[in-house]
Amino acid sequence: MSPDDLTLVKPAQSRRGKGESVVFKGSGKPWGRDGITVYVKRQSHYQRRAAWRFYRLTPMLRCEKRALEACKILGVPVPDIVSYREAGNDVELVLAEIENALPLSDAINTKGVQRELLIQNVGRVFAKLHKGRWVHGSLIDEHILVQMSDYSVHLIDLEKATFGVVRKKRDLARFFRQATYLSADEKQQLLDAYHAI
Repeated sequence: MSPDDLTLVKPAQSRRGKGESVVFKGSGKPWGRDGITVYVKRQSHYQRRAAWRFYRLTPMLRCEKRALEACKILGVPVPDIVSYREAGNDVELVLAEIENALPLSDAINTKGVQRELLIQNVGRVFAKLHKGRWVHGSLIDEHILVQMSDYSVHLIDLEKATFGVVRKKRDLARFFRQATYLSADEKQQLLDAYHAI
């Protein structure tokens, strides 16, 4: 599928002036998934040194695919992988859209929302991730999506995710720093749900 058939979601960006990463949105039909919307992540020369590959340069999207697969096993809700391919330094990861989902800050400020239940669900998902020995690496509002029908919480954009528990406190600290829409009591409710798992 050519970029002309897709809508640009995130324009090209580089990592420390190297490589290129771009995100598109479109129909899943070209990948045999008619009736769903997909996000198409394409990267070229966009890499990081992955510990699980003895710090060899590894495509960021390969790291994200690995993290997504691990999260599925752990029961952490993440997008479904529709397609993955590598051709030299060019990598494409196609993910199913999480339907009818809102970023956490929008969801929690929706009229009539059950804030306490939603906050507890967020804490439980964070706990499943960390107890499975994974760290998200960019645990910010836009990477936490909520399906309003049942307040299910999904994590997205796991390309910086790493295996290991060393940085889990940093993961939580980053989230709490930007979660200005939560009161001190609500932050404690989230931590209580997190530690209860």
